[in-house]
Amino acid sequence: MRNECEHSNFLQLYSSAQGGEVQLLLDSDASGPKWQSTTNTSRPINVAIILGYFNGRAFIEEQLNSIFNQSLKDHHVFVCDDQSAQPFAIDELKLDDNKLSKLSVVTNPQNLGYVNNFLNTLKAVGDKFDYYAFSDQDDIWNEDKLRKSVEALKAAPVDTPALYCARTEIVDASANRSLGFSPVFGKPPSFANALIQNIGGDDTMVFNRSARDLIINVVHDTPVISHDWWSYQMVTGAGGYVIYDPEPCLKYRPMIQQSSYWISGGRSFWV
Repeated sequence: MRNECEHSNFLQLYSSAQGGEVQLLLDSDASGPKWQSTTNTSRPINVAIILGYFNGRAFIEEQLNSIFNQSLKDHHVFVCDDQSAQPFAIDELKLDDNKLSKLSVVTNPQNLGYVNNFLNTLKAVGDKFDYYAFSDQDDIWNEDKLRKSVEALKAAPVDTPALYCARTEIVDASANRSLGFSPVFGKPPSFANALIQNIGGDDTMVFNRSARDLIINVVHDTPVISHDWWSYQMVTGAGGYVIYDPEPCLKYRPMIQQSSYWISGGRSFWV
C-alpha cells in the first residue's frame, strides 16, 4: 500500500515570478508538501537524486530503471513534477516494490521552470544525505555512474564543496543509435573557466553535502540562468573541488524537447 510521507526537512517552496529569481522560504509552522512514496524517507540515504520532471512520460520509466539498476544501490530518487499537463503517475510505472521503495514524488503548486524546480527540490530534500545528484527525465545512466562519481568525491574533505561531472554519449530518440559524444574540455576546472564556460551538464553532476549547502544558501534573490553552470561557478568560486571525467557517464537525448522545458543542444555556454 502506498502512503503519503513527509521528508523530515521538507520546506515550503516558492518561486518569484519576477525575473526568474529563485526564492526559498522556510515556513516553520507549515507541514510542507507531502511526498508520494512507498517508504519512510526520513532515514539517512547515501545519495539523493533530484529529478526535475515536466511532461516526460515517454522516457521516464527507462530513465528510472537505469537509476535503480545502478551498481551503487544506496540512493533515493525525488521526482518533482512541475505542473505537467500529463502528471507523473507512479501507478503507471512497471516498477517492482524494491524500486518503488526508492522513489518519492511531489507536484509543485505552480509551474516554476526548470532551474527553480531543480534548486527548490535540492533544498527541499534536506541535508541528511552524503551526496546529491541532478537527473533529467529522458537520459539513460551508465550502470556505474553513481559509483564512479561517489568514489571520486570521497577523496575530498567532507567539509569542502566538491562536485563531479562528466561527458555524455549523444543518442537518438530510441537510444539505439549513437550520434557522438559531448566535447572534451581540455582546460582544468577553475573559477576563471566557470565565468565563461560550463563544462558539465546537470544530468552528469554529483556533489557532496558541502556543495549542496553552498549552492542553495547563496541562491536567495539571485536570478539563476542555469543550475548546472551556477553549481560549477559556486563550487570553484568557494575554492572547492571540481572533478571532470572525460569518460561518458550516460546516454543523452538532446532533441527530446517537445512539450518540455529542457535546454537542448550543447553542454557549454558562453558569455
